[in-house]
Amino acid sequence: MSEKAASDRPISLPITLVKRFGSLSALVAGAGSVGTRKVKRLVQAGASVRWVDPDPKAGEFIHPRVTRLIDRVQPEHFRGIAIVVACTNDPLVNASIIGEGQANRCLTCDAIHPERGDFTFPSLVQRGRLQIAISTDGASPSLSAELKQRLDGQYDDAYGTLTELLWELRETVLKDVDDSALRSAILRKLGGTAYLNHLRIYGEWATRTALRIEMAKMVAASVNR
Repeated sequence: MSEKAASDRPISLPITLVKRFGSLSALVAGAGSVGTRKVKRLVQAGASVRWVDPDPKAGEFIHPRVTRLIDRVQPEHFRGIAIVVACTNDPLVNASIIGEGQANRCLTCDAIHPERGDFTFPSLVQRGRLQIAISTDGASPSLSAELKQRLDGQYDDAYGTLTELLWELRETVLKDVDDSALRSAILRKLGGTAYLNHLRIYGEWATRTALRIEMAKMVAASVNR
């Protein structure tokens, strides 16, 4: 049996890509632990979710953008939907849901057989705005989980705080610095992890101040040249 062509494999869809589409509507079938994780990821991305499972006791996650339906997936559930995620514990049911979703021109994800769908959810390490996605192209979820655990220990909350500070700096530079070469020079010098140790030692407020002072020095130096 030949391998599935690389172009036909499901892509790994990070949360940031979902955000690019704006507010989408998603259908998630299955309210077990896997379905709950998918719903939370979609909500985090800004999507509205239609969450379907016949078990009234399943799926305890509550959010204003989540509509919980105690039912089996019906044809009308696909109306107005852009993303379909099949997370039931029955592969045949999932296959039927994926087929219906694709017939309705939806992006699809099959939690049991990723190759059937159009995309997969990568494992995600998140620290504020910082997102590190891990994917094995559906080959080994357990390997993704192991790598996620390692990265969780490697990247602490300081990385999230630093990312937020660098975002603030970038917004300020883009607004206040007209010279494109100078903008690039400031962001190159002050970006990355250059101020990570400073942040850990002196804290968020002091690091924000240090970044602004260094930016002002670079702007002043360019004016005086």
